[in-house]
Amino acid sequence: VPPQPQPTLDPAIVRAAAYASLGIALNPTSAFYKEARQRALGRPVTGEFDLDNHRIQAYDGGILYCEIGDWQHMNLVEWLA
Repeated sequence: VPPQPQPTLDPAIVRAAAYASLGIALNPTSAFYKEARQRALGRPVTGEFDLDNHRIQAYDGGILYCEIGDWQHMNLVEWLA
């Protein structure tokens, strides 16, 4: 008997579940999500947080930040100096 094809999961559902397992809200419309994807920064390692009027989110490939409300001008900081 040939093996039965395995049902596939919707990638969006898998991605949302992976984010949830990290305790991070998935928001594909956020500026951070879009910028991280464009720069291929990999998975998030923190949720978004604020420091001195800036919003920050860290990813495997670096740390993004911008002034709160100025979502068009993201900056990238390397993990290691």
